[in-house]
Amino acid sequence: MTNTIGAYKVNNKLPGEGEAYAARSSRGTACVVRRLEKPVDGDWHDAEKEIAAIAAIGHDSIRPFDDCFVHQGRLAIVLIDREGVSLDELLASTGSGQLDSSACWYVVHRVAAALNQAHLVTDANDDYLTVCHGYL
Repeated sequence: MTNTIGAYKVNNKLPGEGEAYAARSSRGTACVVRRLEKPVDGDWHDAEKEIAAIAAIGHDSIRPFDDCFVHQGRLAIVLIDREGVSLDELLASTGSGQLDSSACWYVVHRVAAALNQAHLVTDANDDYLTVCHGYL
């Protein structure tokens, strides 16, 4: 594993699909750096649209966009890490791996509100930006 991606110091690889790393910016800000494979057709257009959508969302349950650059021929997207407890940590803290109904409703509300805001993002022409979640 590389120790840096661009100007970001990598702490560790994050679990899950794709290539994502917990990192720190040169300012010391905690962030997530995702490296994307180049699309088969070589066109980054869809990724650029999703990056624009993420940058425009501004919902406190969605990591804000910070930076984007090419690293070793792959697109690197940097999202600011949010303080707080992940869903995995929340489930582990219950002992049973299950949330009570009020916690479930809270999580559902936060996710629904974030998705709603994400799908209302428009471009400069007031056309809705399609967010297919394929890149981010």
